[in-house]
Amino acid sequence: MEIVTDCSNRIGTLEETSLLYNTLPAEVEEKANELNQPQLRIWELLSIARLTKLGEALSKLPGCQVLGTLGWAVDIILQSLKEPITQEEYQKLMNICNGLYDFGDSQEFYAGGEIQVPGGAPFQVFDLNGMMGVHLEVNGYIDNHLRLLNALSQGKEPPEAEMFVLGCTLLPDYYVRTGTVNLENHPKIQAELERIWDDYDFVCSSPTWIQTAERIRNYKSLDLLQ
Repeated sequence: MEIVTDCSNRIGTLEETSLLYNTLPAEVEEKANELNQPQLRIWELLSIARLTKLGEALSKLPGCQVLGTLGWAVDIILQSLKEPITQEEYQKLMNICNGLYDFGDSQEFYAGGEIQVPGGAPFQVFDLNGMMGVHLEVNGYIDNHLRLLNALSQGKEPPEAEMFVLGCTLLPDYYVRTGTVNLENHPKIQAELERIWDDYDFVCSSPTWIQTAERIRNYKSLDLLQ
């Protein structure tokens, strides 16, 4: 019982500490209050696009195939924000959503499969568990989007956008596991934070669909680990 109490106290202390895990969600929430619903959805979609290359690399590991579908999901979500998609596309997006949810309970998620990172330590599948978990964050975003499309098709009140993804692209658990003490000072963490806030400025500038699609296309070729 003393151990449980001690763990609870330590967790409480960490939750109140000025760590990236705590400060970034608060900053994102503050910025999110200044955006409308379409802007919020685009802001998060841009982050998911940056997970494409990592997802493709991890999808070659056993049981991780769903991670290789993120690029397609990003493209079809962007398309669906400006024009209707087919029932087949909707169903495929739902299958991806369900696959990401199931992935978190799979043996492969916990088994320690890894990919090589040039110039760095191998990236393990379980490193996706940073923040609330990349797979669950993306699952939550897609689930919310599916409910949006369903509501619009039936003339019902659409669900409000929720901030799921922003921050998970920092991949903090990877850097903590491989020895980084101060996440805020890590060059790759700093670079991703800059992209997050630059995306915020981008969506605030009322970009065209063409500009948004171009940014997504560029992000899909970006390797967060290099």
